[in-house]
Amino acid sequence: MNICIKNNIKNFKEVNYLELFEAVKKSNYKHNLENMKFSDTIFNFKRYLKPNLNEIQYANLDQLPNLNEDIERTRRIYKRIQEFIPKKILHIQSEKITLDKQSFRLTIQQYKKSNSLIMDKLKKCKNQSKEYNIEIKHRIRYVYKIYSYVIPSLYIIKRPSYNVVQCKWKFMGLVQKQIHLGTFKKVGSLNEEMLKNISIKKINEKYNGFFDNLLLKNILLEKKKLTKWCNDINYRSKK
Repeated sequence: MNICIKNNIKNFKEVNYLELFEAVKKSNYKHNLENMKFSDTIFNFKRYLKPNLNEIQYANLDQLPNLNEDIERTRRIYKRIQEFIPKKILHIQSEKITLDKQSFRLTIQQYKKSNSLIMDKLKKCKNQSKEYNIEIKHRIRYVYKIYSYVIPSLYIIKRPSYNVVQCKWKFMGLVQKQIHLGTFKKVGSLNEEMLKNISIKKINEKYNGFFDNLLLKNILLEKKKLTKWCNDINYRSKK
């Protein structure tokens, strides 16, 4: 899904969070950003952090530029936690076993020095794992919330008794003004995909200042990508 930022068309995941916030704020969609600063909105990563997370040496708790970088960051951290660090710990533990087996060849001082180096490496790995787990816990929640909020959700409602077909839709976590698609006699026989395409055409006609020619296929593609990201990092994979 593309949006127009300063006369440039970009995928929303490549847009700086501050610019994304300003674009939503200036649009005529229903939103709750009136009179709000960036620091007070869901776009501010720092809002998701606890006040006591100050002494961090290995993790990164800074605000990243855009959603793409956050998505890739979570994948890298997950791989470090699940693969790289455990393998490194096993290697260090193997070094410890080898040192103990060969200890009879060393002086007490040599053994203590080597053992101390091994234990320091092990401690470093465990601290890294602990910090990365803290980061990924907060960053995943942040990414999921932003990603799912920016993808519109459409629901077709058919009311034969009232002879109407409508589209209920959400954007930025808020239910937008319901879209009237026509009478049930006229459009009630159309399938859901066709009705959603009609709904999106009406959304493009009525709303401006954010999406550049919103399409159903792009909405479905982004939802698919979000599901894949969840599966890749084992987060809400069944949602």
